[in-house]
Amino acid sequence: MQRAKSYIVKLANGVDPLSDTELPEDTALNNIQLSRCFFYVAEVLERVIQNGGEVITCAEDKAKFEMTEEQKARVSISPEPLGINDFAKRINAAVNTKIMTGVSGVKINDWLVAQGYLTEITAHDRKMRVASPKGTAAGIATIDVATSDGRNFKKNVYSPEMQRFIVEHINQVNTVVSTAAQAAD
Repeated sequence: MQRAKSYIVKLANGVDPLSDTELPEDTALNNIQLSRCFFYVAEVLERVIQNGGEVITCAEDKAKFEMTEEQKARVSISPEPLGINDFAKRINAAVNTKIMTGVSGVKINDWLVAQGYLTEITAHDRKMRVASPKGTAAGIATIDVATSDGRNFKKNVYSPEMQRFIVEHINQVNTVVSTAAQAAD
């Protein structure tokens, strides 16, 4: 790949990659449009080289998120209550997100709202999701958190039992249309 990139860069600069001599002005290989294409291909090759030779798939080409039982078993359950975004990272670490879309904390929370474990409230002119009685009983706690700049907000944390429950049902998460998408309709 390095050699291919080197040849392409030489062509882009109007140099014969085999003899290291300048290409004649009247050759098609010295055309400005081709030169730009060569620079683009060289840039793509550089990205592939930086990825260890692996071609990264575009998001549109990725498979829909779905976990096998083996992948579910690899999810690291925290012994301490954990925020949803941190937990989503643990779930995504158990799958190959280069070929499959990952799952987000928002999608998990959308599913938990649809299942009745979280409820949406408005406080201080902000919509937020908090544990419902069903969610509290299942292991979701809504806690008050203060940032370093003094702002306060509510954060849901998920017990080890609730983390396991989410993993067990993770393939159902993508079946729920997000509330943001519903609001846009």
